[in-house]
Amino acid sequence: MQRVSLTQLEILVKRINEATGMPVTPYTRVNNVTVANVGNYHIDEAYGGVSLCQMSDMGGVYTILERSTKRELFYQLHAFLAGMATMALRRKVKS
Repeated sequence: MQRVSLTQLEILVKRINEATGMPVTPYTRVNNVTVANVGNYHIDEAYGGVSLCQMSDMGGVYTILERSTKRELFYQLHAFLAGMATMALRRKVKS
């Protein structure tokens, strides 16, 4: 079994951001000031684990998928994308 890399996770999160119309990066520099990109999904790394977080409009982040190993998060992100695709298809069929 191959090791899951942070790059692989970041590629999946980029797909989530693009599919939801959210900014691809968590922060942007505007007039030499760092500004949070509200709604951005990103990987948080701490204590040897990784989690999926979303930038909040209240100045923090929401934890979307709890801290786990890279492999577990890899599978969870694929499931997240599959769920999004299912909902998009369902909306298309209803209209």
